Amino acid sequence: MLINGTDYTITPEADLSGADLSRAYLSGADLSRAYLSGEDLSRAYLCRAVFTGANLTGANLTRANLTGANLTGANLTGANLFRACLCRANLTGANLTGANLTSANLTGVDLTAVNLTRANLTGANLTGAYLTGAKLSGVIGLLPNSIIPLQIFGSQHVLIVRSVAYITIGCKHHTVEWWEKHCLEVGVNEGYSDLQILEYTKHIAYAKKWMEVNGVLDVLP
Repeated sequence: MLINGTDYTITPEADLSGADLSRAYLSGADLSRAYLSGEDLSRAYLCRAVFTGANLTGANLTRANLTGANLTGANLTGANLFRACLCRANLTGANLTGANLTSANLTGVDLTAVNLTRANLTGANLTGAYLTGAKLSGVIGLLPNSIIPLQIFGSQHVLIVRSVAYITIGCKHHTVEWWEKHCLEVGVNEGYSDLQILEYTKHIAYAKKWMEVNGVLDVLP
């Protein structure tokens, strides 16, 4: 396959050392167990690509599109996934130790048993993500003491508590105090019914109580 003027063999277990795959179109490609350590995959189109067991340590995946990709068991230690789109990707059992996931889109991502030790998730969208059994020690941008984020799947948007004093509903990320003041206004603007506004008011109250119990409310008087 010709990519950036060079012919590469894109197959399982391929050794792509020194490859320039930036902006490459590799939708659906099978790169399972491939060697991609330190490679440039920035802005690459990798939707539904298969990277099971691949070595992506230190790889540059900045703004890459990995929607629906299979990264089961992949090694992404130290990888740069700044603003990457991983919507509905499967990262079960992947190693993301020290990875940069700042502002990444992780909507609906399966992070079951993923190693996120010391990873940076600041500003990442975790709506609908599954974090069961994930290793969260030293994670930046999430709750302290490896507390698993609270997720409430409401009738409209998912409510998530993933950082101290803040609640995320849909794409809106604000303090508990802000939500208590603006819940009705937001509900009306989003086209919620009266029952749905009441529902989310109760979700916010529950989230606040959960935060108090877990010591992550930190609301200023």
